[in-house]
Amino acid sequence: MKVLLAGALLTVVFLAVLSYEFYVEPRRMELAEAQVKANSIEFGAEIYQTGCAQCHGPQGQGGIGTAVGDPVWLALYDDDYIRRAIAGGRGQWQGSPMVAWGEELGGSLRRDEVEDLVHFIRNWQIPPCTSPGAGLPDCYSTPEDLAPYVVARNLPRYSDEQLARFGLQPLKSPVPRTWDSVLRGQALFQSCTSCHGPQGLGDGPAAAALPIRVANLRSEYVQQRVPDGEIYYLIKNGFWHGIMPAWGFLESQSPTAIWDLTNYIKSWGIPEDQIPGSPAAQALLGQAAGGS
Repeated sequence: MKVLLAGALLTVVFLAVLSYEFYVEPRRMELAEAQVKANSIEFGAEIYQTGCAQCHGPQGQGGIGTAVGDPVWLALYDDDYIRRAIAGGRGQWQGSPMVAWGEELGGSLRRDEVEDLVHFIRNWQIPPCTSPGAGLPDCYSTPEDLAPYVVARNLPRYSDEQLARFGLQPLKSPVPRTWDSVLRGQALFQSCTSCHGPQGLGDGPAAAALPIRVANLRSEYVQQRVPDGEIYYLIKNGFWHGIMPAWGFLESQSPTAIWDLTNYIKSWGIPEDQIPGSPAAQALLGQAAGGS
């Protein structure tokens, strides 16, 4: 009888301990994970101030590099994108000076240090709201709440798909890509050749002396992935803190000037016979008329 009572008592104690662990352990693990994350953010802050702040700004406000503290940028790009950009660099895009920091590609950061940096950068993000009545600048309820940030931070720099996530319409050209517009843009492009080269390959005589690689405007990336609105914006407002000067004054000479220049640049990515009014298009029309 005593053995049975002792066994029952041990069972009760065991179940009590098990129940306690069942309810307490998740909370303990949650606190432990939060502490690990906090430590990671702290380590990431040290790495950022040492190796990243000079280009991206002490508060992530941008400079030579992307504004990685921008709430819109953080809402658009996930941790994996940030991780790959840090470890692998971004030098293949638009002449970016962002090098690979991961030790696998010759950089100085271990994988755990890259992860610390990702956690620190993500810490700047405006979080989604979790309580009624809360809102900007502390949190956002829907992506549309961030629309003012998009507009304030160069709307044309975002793709049509990205803008749609914030309930915004992309900047579209009011000037059709006709042959006349392309020819006007070609004449204007002569002022760009010292850096971009006569064929837009980024090999102009002044390019070698610049601190960044000049973009190859004929690249598949520029021709297929960069929207017209972004090219227009960069021509009008300049790039890399004046390394590419602002050409907005051209619009005082002709309201279509910058769009004409944009049309000329983007004409390199399409067959000439698809440009209305071009000799090739006219020839096709003549052939069609002769065949009928």
